[in-house]
Amino acid sequence: MLSVAALAVLIALIALADDRVRERVSGVSARAVSNTVAAGTIEMQSATISARNLVVEKGALTVLVIAGAVLFVFMLRT
Repeated sequence: MLSVAALAVLIALIALADDRVRERVSGVSARAVSNTVAAGTIEMQSATISARNLVVEKGALTVLVIAGAVLFVFMLRT
């Protein structure tokens, strides 16, 4: 809760200082936010279904890609 309050105060201070931010913030409505969240949720569901189908169809390739990603991350750490 404290982080959300700090973020709200920060945005309010920036909006007071900059006209462009004030115009963008004033154009935000509950309907616009709801539509954006709904669209993002639909896209995330579609991506999840596609990834699940890819893993089921190509299991060996998926294991290889995951192992390569883990090795790459370990390589970056050193």
